[in-house]
Amino acid sequence: EMISDDPDLMKQPPGGTIEVMSARDGSRLRYGVWPVPIADRRGAVLLLHGRTEFIEKHFETIADLLARRFSVFTLDWRGQGLSDAMNGIPLKGHVRDYDEYLDDLDLFVRTVVHREDNLPFFVLGHSMGAHLALRYEHLHPEAVKGMIMCAPMIKLLGRRVIGVLSQIASRSLVAIGFRNNYIPGAAAYWEARRNFE
Repeated sequence: EMISDDPDLMKQPPGGTIEVMSARDGSRLRYGVWPVPIADRRGAVLLLHGRTEFIEKHFETIADLLARRFSVFTLDWRGQGLSDAMNGIPLKGHVRDYDEYLDDLDLFVRTVVHREDNLPFFVLGHSMGAHLALRYEHLHPEAVKGMIMCAPMIKLLGRRVIGVLSQIASRSLVAIGFRNNYIPGAAAYWEARRNFE
């Protein structure tokens, strides 16, 4: 259900571009930039999405930030949106380590964000994007002017015993051949599989 009956909320905000850059390993990373002229600009916002999200999902937020005179920079994480998936399966995001996301983010900031605006920026992060924002700010505090975190993914499992058991289960599944498979009982998401009355 749409929260507004305004169809323009789903359109790409004017004045921006969506392009592709190459990560250090050659993966294609899709990103968007919506600059505000320096004379009118209040600052810049690095918008970092959550798991399974993509640039188009945030057009309304981008439009709101532009209306408040903030330049916006965002990207589809590897394995999400139209960025390359490491395992070649677009619906199954995978990284060997979260440092791969941080490497992509650092490259994006240095080559795209700082090309447009070399001043400290604000970060607006959601879920996994908020997690990565916190880690990025820890490594590069001079780059971040302030942060807004929405539901930051900072702890997936509440108890140490559950965490240890999940690691044992994960490693066991990999050891018996499930490295590139979905967990038992799960499968790829396809719109046709959804069941509605």
